[in-house]
Amino acid sequence: MRVVLEPMLAVRLAVRWARLDLGLTQAELADEVGVSKQQISQIESPDANIRMDTLQKLANALALDVDITLRPRRESGEFAAVAKG
Repeated sequence: MRVVLEPMLAVRLAVRWARLDLGLTQAELADEVGVSKQQISQIESPDANIRMDTLQKLANALALDVDITLRPRRESGEFAAVAKG
């Protein structure tokens, strides 16, 4: 089953799941990326914005690639985005 998510939610979930898969705490990931634990907490929450340079640092620390796909809208008017893991 394929579920279409709002792009920023997909990013937040991917970051959290990758961190948990590696057994890292938010504080440990923050040290690895060079940001505060509070910033990691915000990145994983639904309300904060993520800067692209911070996203790239997170991806590097979590051994992930940033892969952004923009597609034409579906008939529903929603914008389709797919997060790849």
